[in-house]
Amino acid sequence: MKNTQAKTRLIFLALFAFTLFTTSCEKDEDDDPVSDDIVGTWELTDLTFDGYFEGLDELIPTIGSVKDLDSPLITFNSDGTVTGSGGTFTIVYAEKADETQRLEFPGNRFSGSGTWQRDGNTLQFGEGLFEELIDDSNSVNITALTTTKLQLGISIQHPGTDKVSTIELTFTRKG
Repeated sequence: MKNTQAKTRLIFLALFAFTLFTTSCEKDEDDDPVSDDIVGTWELTDLTFDGYFEGLDELIPTIGSVKDLDSPLITFNSDGTVTGSGGTFTIVYAEKADETQRLEFPGNRFSGSGTWQRDGNTLQFGEGLFEELIDDSNSVNITALTTTKLQLGISIQHPGTDKVSTIELTFTRKG
C-alpha cells in the first residue's frame, strides 16, 4: 500500500511539474504590447477597401486590396512632420457582385511630406501625404497601435448619400 501511495504521489508530482513547465514555457499572448508611440518609420503591409467606387452616375459596391508592395514607408517625426518614402504599391478594386470585374491602379505611393497631430486615437494630417485617401476632415482613426503594428482606419462619406466606404491600412514598424 505504501508503494502504491508513493507511486501515486510520484505521478502527481510529475504531472504537476509537467503542467508547471509547459505553462511557463507557453508563448506570452502579449508578445506585441499596446503602444502609445507612433513616432518612427512604418512600412505598409496591407490595405483593404470596403465600400463604393464612384461610377459615372452610380456608386458601385466594391472591395479592394493591395499588391506589388515595394517598400512604401511613412515616417512620423517627433516634431510633427510626416514623410513618405515614395515606395510603390498597386490597389486592386473588384465589384462585389462580380469580382471578375476588376480595376488596378499601379504606382501608388506615399511621397512628399506634411504635418500630423495626434489626439487620442485620431490622427489629424495637414496637406500632403494622405490627401488622396482622406476626406476634407484630414483625419484618420488609429484602430490598433502596438510596438510593431499600426492600423489606420479611414471612413469616406459619399456626398448626397448615406453610403460610406472604409479603408484599413496596416503598417509594420521598421528598425
